[in-house]
Amino acid sequence: MWRRSLGMLFAFLPLMNMCTGPLWPSIESALTRTRGKIALSMRMTLYNLNWSSTGFVAACVAGVLAKTLSWAGLFMLAAGIGCVLWILMVRIAIPPKAEDIAMHEGPNQRKAHDLPLLNSPRSRKLLHMAWLSNMLAFVAANTVTPFMPTITLSLGIKSYVLATALASIASLAVIVGFLITTLWTGWHYRIRWTLIPFVALVAGAVAMLLSQSLMMFVFAQILYGVGLAMQYSGSIYYSMHLSAGAAEKAGVHEGLIGLGATLGPGLIAVAGAPNAIIPKALALLIVLCVGGGALGFMASRPEMPAPTEADG
Repeated sequence: MWRRSLGMLFAFLPLMNMCTGPLWPSIESALTRTRGKIALSMRMTLYNLNWSSTGFVAACVAGVLAKTLSWAGLFMLAAGIGCVLWILMVRIAIPPKAEDIAMHEGPNQRKAHDLPLLNSPRSRKLLHMAWLSNMLAFVAANTVTPFMPTITLSLGIKSYVLATALASIASLAVIVGFLITTLWTGWHYRIRWTLIPFVALVAGAVAMLLSQSLMMFVFAQILYGVGLAMQYSGSIYYSMHLSAGAAEKAGVHEGLIGLGATLGPGLIAVAGAPNAIIPKALALLIVLCVGGGALGFMASRPEMPAPTEADG
């Protein structure tokens, strides 16, 4: 960003993602395997609120900082903060003791009403549905986010400070969505609560791209943000709860997010001219509807028990 070179962008962005990519499944695995007094669901809530709140704050202040420091200065500031945090992380990191690592969750890690459904046919179905819906959610996220400046400009907002603050409503809605999934557990192991938020996400993402008024844009961001949070919550909840060590399932969870983050910009690139929003909104709608059809098919399939060695 300092040199404003497309070549440097292509060189360093993959490097950055390769360095940060292993971080997320490692944290998620540690959340499950490390003993502690805090229940697993609350650990996941704190984790989700942490990354979503930093995204909200960054979206709110990006415009102000860019205006004050310039874009190059903003990215240099972010790099400096990252270096300081990395040093602090290395300083406070303590190798875990063997007795602090729990290969299986204790009884306080799951709610009593969830216990009969663990490792049931429904739990496996919901895990796979949540993985797919979360991947599609990040296809939508990485299709919509690059167009935020274009959308706000089309709505007559020329101040970048105001535009970034307005576009941060989606991040705020994600935080609200995480709070909903924490305070209300009625969505646990309910197929319809995988499908309903997905429909809200589709409607919100497409409406954001096609917004004709500020009211429509704000309402669409709320639908999109809450829907995204519920899809992510479902994916990480089932991944963590249906795993002894969580490393494998956390890796799949994050890998599918990476796939969605790749497919989103690819969709933007192939659907219409660079600034043509309507073809991109139509392409996104088609992809999400096909994915929604796959979710519906998965939901309608009978819940067959997993094969055992005796069946072989």
